Amino acid sequence: MSLGLGQPAALLALLLLPPVAWLGLRARRLPPGRRRLATGLRLAILGLVVLGLARPRLLRPSGDRVTVLLLDASGSVPADERARALAFAGDLAEASREDRRMALLVFGAEARLDRRARAGPLDPPRTTVDADATDIAAALRLGAGLLPAGSSGRLVLASDGQANRGDLERETALLAARGIPVDLLPLAAGVSGAEAWLARLDAPAEARLGQGITLDLEIRATTAGPARLQLLADGEVIAQRQLALRPGSLRLRIQDRPERAGPRRYLARLEPERDGRAEN
Repeated sequence: MSLGLGQPAALLALLLLPPVAWLGLRARRLPPGRRRLATGLRLAILGLVVLGLARPRLLRPSGDRVTVLLLDASGSVPADERARALAFAGDLAEASREDRRMALLVFGAEARLDRRARAGPLDPPRTTVDADATDIAAALRLGAGLLPAGSSGRLVLASDGQANRGDLERETALLAARGIPVDLLPLAAGVSGAEAWLARLDAPAEARLGQGITLDLEIRATTAGPARLQLLADGEVIAQRQLALRPGSLRLRIQDRPERAGPRRYLARLEPERDGRAEN
């Protein structure tokens, strides 16, 4: 482990030590021996106060890898899909080295921690949540808070993407600004009747300025019919497609060329002519 500081700017107060020492040693009210002792005590107390203001803390080495699985336990996700996500995470945990730890939280209308970050097998969750709504933003916020400072951490979101609570765009923007990666493990929603939904949107983790990149999308549908797809980057439409959906999966590749440095947030909107669930 190493030592880090929460408020390193507080160390500037150490510049007061030389003047305090000079004034203390110039005082003539005490004999030389007691004068030096009193000055030393003042310096020690001031140093401890400054150290406290700097908020020292122990940091785990960068090799400490923490993964937080965010498991969608809302009513729109079938039990077999949640079991598939747990099996994937369990395989990942068993294959990990001892410096890779895994935490688990479940979410529906709210997000709750089921297991703190630790090594070892991942057991099925015992925590229950309100399954009548889906707040992915709350899950991302809680998951990010579980990543220790100084660790190489990431979030794995296992969900069908049918969020109907919270500000998901704002939360993903905050995570991007903090440099916290989020991997998506798409779960199929329980469907009935005419349904179409965006199952996957993959973008490169990084790219050079002006370099063309490829975004991979997967759309799933239960019935045939027309649909309109919009792809947005930082709130601006960069591509539109008129699609002829068929039952099953449709994969698309769309090109983009970022012209500004910094994080770039992508959002895909699918508007099918017939859809039993508009929120997905």
